[in-house]
Amino acid sequence: MFLEQLLRIDLWDNIEMLLINIVKAISMNSGFAESYLGRGLSYRNLDEYDNAVSDLKTYLSKNRSS
Repeated sequence: MFLEQLLRIDLWDNIEMLLINIVKAISMNSGFAESYLGRGLSYRNLDEYDNAVSDLKTYLSKNRSS
């Protein structure tokens, strides 16, 4: 539901706004692994590869433990 709204196609046109919303989602529930996936993909699209790798690793670790 919230993640689906975050990952709407039109938000990908404005990666910075998408990142702001994902950061809000993480602050509300840091245990929700998919938020890190969304942020990692956003960072990848901005060529911020170190941040992308970090978030994707977090996504994988949280996803394994759930």
